[in-house]
Amino acid sequence: MWLSGKSTRVLWLAEMEARWQNSRALKPEHLLTSLFRHEAKSVTEVLKPLIRSGGDAKRDRLLKLASREAGKQGPVEPEHVLLALFAEDKTRTLMLPALRKIVARRLEDDLSEELSTWHGIIRPESLSPGLVREQLEFTRHVKARNWDKVFTALKSFAVPLNRALLGVEPQNAVLHEVAQAGAPATIVRRLLDQGAWRSLPNAAGDRPVDIAKREGHRHLVSMLTPILKRQVSAKALKAIQEHFHALIRKVAEPVLRKHPLRLPELAPMLETSDGTRWWFPVPGMYGGFGYYLELLHGSPALVTESECRIVGGSYMQCLITPYGFIQLAGGWDHGGP
Repeated sequence: MWLSGKSTRVLWLAEMEARWQNSRALKPEHLLTSLFRHEAKSVTEVLKPLIRSGGDAKRDRLLKLASREAGKQGPVEPEHVLLALFAEDKTRTLMLPALRKIVARRLEDDLSEELSTWHGIIRPESLSPGLVREQLEFTRHVKARNWDKVFTALKSFAVPLNRALLGVEPQNAVLHEVAQAGAPATIVRRLLDQGAWRSLPNAAGDRPVDIAKREGHRHLVSMLTPILKRQVSAKALKAIQEHFHALIRKVAEPVLRKHPLRLPELAPMLETSDGTRWWFPVPGMYGGFGYYLELLHGSPALVTESECRIVGGSYMQCLITPYGFIQLAGGWDHGGP
């Protein structure tokens, strides 16, 4: 079942908030801004008694906090008041149960769907200084083959397992480096159990299994051979990916000039179940691209949705086939190639 446009936007914007805050789980607070956009009446009913309970002094304090939340983005909106309320510990304790009920009632089915993320950041300037330090420290542990520290960092830091390692060419992820090193099978198994993608190519087009074969690490070849849950011809998937990349460049071209990213590889999608949705956050876009692979009359197609949360009318839904893409819905008029 494809998500409704409303629910998809709410969830994907919330997922973006979670990722940018380096949270490993989607929490009620990540749904605040996006939920308010689509469930304003429900959320307002939660806010009214909380705001009234403190009198004029509390309203004045909340307005000041909300102004701070709005910053240079423009006038204070209701969502800024919502965030200001959530910033207060006592209020947060009161709000969470009510917000959870809203989330459960309106998004229960959607939250049960599996969601994977493509992390396209390849340059330090696209990350905060703190994240750059963590990523480079993680890279040092990988290059030193210090696997204990690698797993400690994966647990302690917000290090995406399948992201290209900073400073490592040709944009190897951890599993590529493990294959290069001929690490023990137990190390590979731990990474696979944590969600490492066997079919992820590096920038040179090599999958971990290709590297293991080339380096003569036979003990890893069987373990690194991709296990596909869906069958799509390589030719069709490549064509869909090329059209998807063309669409991304059309929509996000100004942002990509400032933040060059590695655009999504679709091969790892074949390792996941039919219900998996994917999210590609774009730094500076205040949004990104959601996408999902399905079969239409036996032929593969990619359904995509994109939105910049600070630009009204920017939501767009497209259908991409091996022959091009068409716009299904949304405010931006982009034709297919």
